[in-house]
Amino acid sequence: MFLGVSRKAATEFSFFLGIPVIVGAGLLDLYQSFGVFDGTQDWTVLIVGLLVSFISALVLIRALVAYVAKRDFMIFAWYRIVSGLVILLFVYTGWTLW
Repeated sequence: MFLGVSRKAATEFSFFLGIPVIVGAGLLDLYQSFGVFDGTQDWTVLIVGLLVSFISALVLIRALVAYVAKRDFMIFAWYRIVSGLVILLFVYTGWTLW
């Protein structure tokens, strides 16, 4: 956006940058978990879950891009600040599960 690109184009570009990473991580996880799948039912559940998550992601990304095209990123900045503080609180107090 500092280079004069619109908010909509910047948001779409950031999603396009994430596609190779997400696909690569999914393929790596599938490769590492390949022996876990025993039958057609497991593969059916995996494919249905993949399709539902893909369609819901497309709908939500379209809504987010439409939102960002008309409004600024301030709500996302506050969301990141608050969620970061909550995570730091959990780590500091030892409430984490990891």
